[in-house]
Amino acid sequence: MITQRTEIFKIIDTIPDDLLIDVKNILDRFLLNAKKDFVNDLTKERKAYNNLQKFRRKSLMKSSYKDELTEALSQKYEDID
Repeated sequence: MITQRTEIFKIIDTIPDDLLIDVKNILDRFLLNAKKDFVNDLTKERKAYNNLQKFRRKSLMKSSYKDELTEALSQKYEDID
């Protein structure tokens, strides 16, 4: 990996300055495509989860699950002493 990096830098050093802008644009496009490929490599499960998140909405009523649970338990077991 290090040898490839040094070879790439040697090649870039030989490129005239007026062509470096083109090389930069090419590398920028390459990195942009690499990021897109990474997003496309998500697992099927993750894609499905992300797709479902579009339909998620906040509830209109606030509910306290702890309070509801304790009330339900107290009603169910109120006869037991």
